[in-house]
Amino acid sequence: MAQTRDERMAAIHAFAQEWLVTNHPQNTEEAFEKLRTLIHQQFYDNYSSWDTEYDLVERVIWKAITSHSNS
Repeated sequence: MAQTRDERMAAIHAFAQEWLVTNHPQNTEEAFEKLRTLIHQQFYDNYSSWDTEYDLVERVIWKAITSHSNS
């Protein structure tokens, strides 16, 4: 797992982009929900960390979805 929050957010963004390219979701809301679940499982063993970074993670997921949709 990445050591700093910035490194973790970069890893989450890369993970989200890869998932979007691989899975080609048609619905952005469903893509967001699926990514949020997968990211929680893969990057956040510590729930308190998830709680403090959730808003940031949410923005990173939407950034990945938006950049994928525009490409």
